[in-house]
Amino acid sequence: MTIRRIVIAAGLLIFLPYGWAHFAFGQAEAQARPETGQASFESPLYGIRTSLPALWPILTREKDEMVFVCQIPQPEMPERPGVFACEIAIAPEKLEEYRTRIEKNAQRGNSRGELVVNEIHPAVPDGLPERLETIREFRLPDGETWRELSFLIIRGRHMYTFILNVEVSTMKKVRPSFEKAVAATVYSTPDSGADRITGAPTNRWIQSEYQFVVDLPQGWAALLAPREVAILYANAPPKGIWADNMLILAAKKGSSDYARLAETLPADLEAVDPSCKVRFSRVVRTKNDREALETVVDVKRGPFAMTIHEWRFRGDRYDYELKFTVETSGYDALKPDMIKCFESFAELPADGAEEKPSRNAPKP
Repeated sequence: MTIRRIVIAAGLLIFLPYGWAHFAFGQAEAQARPETGQASFESPLYGIRTSLPALWPILTREKDEMVFVCQIPQPEMPERPGVFACEIAIAPEKLEEYRTRIEKNAQRGNSRGELVVNEIHPAVPDGLPERLETIREFRLPDGETWRELSFLIIRGRHMYTFILNVEVSTMKKVRPSFEKAVAATVYSTPDSGADRITGAPTNRWIQSEYQFVVDLPQGWAALLAPREVAILYANAPPKGIWADNMLILAAKKGSSDYARLAETLPADLEAVDPSCKVRFSRVVRTKNDREALETVVDVKRGPFAMTIHEWRFRGDRYDYELKFTVETSGYDALKPDMIKCFESFAELPADGAEEKPSRNAPKP
């Protein structure tokens, strides 16, 4: 889990994946929320709708992978409020994959705090869904004991993590409200910015803001990936904790010399990561008879052997990079579909063209 605490004289600061929290406790959305009861929260972008305790003001919303972060008052220590947060990530194949991973990290001493609970619970009718529950305990130098309760829930190709982080005496008081909010959550498909084109003979998707279409391998789908700097992110059904993926980047049109890059890129990549092996980097022609730089690299990512197959090419409006990252063991079987995906990429006229879907992703 990604929320960590550092206790200093001014109280409890929250460290989020995107840096030191820039919000101020007590200056959130409290003025726009009722003082008692429940207040609704909805994020179509992240595919979530729920009801939150009105006395838990929202400090931030829709920030990177954080769906929301709420402040929880602790009367016994008003200078150190607790936190209720929800974050989104790419889902593993099963919750058991994460349970095992958390357990092994704890056994190796790589877990934050003391792992107290790490169990999968079945869904409760009209209540909490199937979830991986973890509890970590932190004993602070000043004698305080804090607990972090997390519920990991898989919905489609995303995993939502609900986090309750409070002092141990507060946990018993607020856990029922935490569970009520999780049980009340309604999920929808997060907005990936792309839509599948209904009736197309292939697995064709359109990216609405940048106006292009591309054919993904069968079984793949575009999805929201807040931590990826990409205009389109897609993946295959997960296997274990990993899912083969593809992303597309766009940049202002430049004057890259692909022939020169083909000569220099292998050495540059190996200088950054000496363990990587560049199979080749070469200039090819696109279907529009334009140059593209095609590069294939084998890399190690923890216990995984990965192969990256990418193309850099120039469109009418942008320079693009289309990149697959797949397990090396399955690379050869997937290679024809990756090539078809690259060859299928096509920019649409700026006015939308006839393949425009029934729903457009909202523009930022």
